[in-house]
Amino acid sequence: MSDEDKVLDKHIATIRTIKETQYYTEMFESVLVDWHHDWDSVEQMTILEDICSFWNDFWRALPDLGAIHRNKVFYSVCDLAEGDYLPYLDLDETDSDNSAG
Repeated sequence: MSDEDKVLDKHIATIRTIKETQYYTEMFESVLVDWHHDWDSVEQMTILEDICSFWNDFWRALPDLGAIHRNKVFYSVCDLAEGDYLPYLDLDETDSDNSAG
């Protein structure tokens, strides 16, 4: 399974977990509306940059409460919002070698 497939799987699994556990679904649905998506169509997103932006929007919509950290879905949302999986965030070895001096 490619890294991109892993991100897509995590994206879908996180959406389904939010729906099943009712994790801030009102806020999630407001982001869906802003993105002109519904529960089914958002699962069909495949462009990694869009996925990152979508999860960033949801993360920003969450309340600033310590209680949200108790649910493991919060950490999946954070991972997807951070975008560490985006190809342009990867530094290859030559970039890091050149930065040394």
